[in-house]
Amino acid sequence: MSKKLTCGVVLTLMLFFAGAGSAANFQTADVYLGDMNNYVWHNNSTGFVEVPPRSDTAGDPGYRYTFQIQSGDSGWVSGQMGDNFDLPANDAGVVVNGGNLSNYSGYEMTIYNPPDNPGWFMSAIYMNTGWTDSPYGEANNYYQTGWVWLAPGQAYHHVMDFTQFNVVNANHVSDIGFMIGTNIGQGDYFMSPGVPFHVESTVPLPGAVWLLGSGLLGLVGLRRRRNV
Repeated sequence: MSKKLTCGVVLTLMLFFAGAGSAANFQTADVYLGDMNNYVWHNNSTGFVEVPPRSDTAGDPGYRYTFQIQSGDSGWVSGQMGDNFDLPANDAGVVVNGGNLSNYSGYEMTIYNPPDNPGWFMSAIYMNTGWTDSPYGEANNYYQTGWVWLAPGQAYHHVMDFTQFNVVNANHVSDIGFMIGTNIGQGDYFMSPGVPFHVESTVPLPGAVWLLGSGLLGLVGLRRRRNV
């Protein structure tokens, strides 16, 4: 088998396993992450304000957001960035099929603290199910992954498994997105009021896939060396 053909097979396998590993979980599409009309900073957020514009991460899935802590705030502050809707007719929504995630087994997103940031922040992902508006009148169900501290240059891939979280009414998702939080005035590790910082949301190719691919390419090289 030629080297070009072998490498092509390896890359195809990498893409196949990448699709197989992530297709079961819902991932917010790029087009919605940058939609400032629907994917918004929620009013119940404390301390933070978003500073537009947003920027598409060069060549990668995801968007770069800029936030700033309001002057005078202290202690713990947190907020939610996502799509908040009660009925599928309210807006286009980030969720396919009008808020129906029943065909998915979970929800995933990677949150990245870029190395140029001045401090740490925590991140999580969340989701609400249940359409509370008439004529549905369903109960609101809230789900959130655990908070994770991120130093500048660190990323964390959050996964919300619907079975483990006992998610109900996954066919009626009313809100979905990510959360950030930090402590103010508790050392140099944390953000300060009035200082802009960045958050990037993305869904990169899982590291295990690249490890698999590099291993397969290594075997290809070893075989070629033995044949020489």
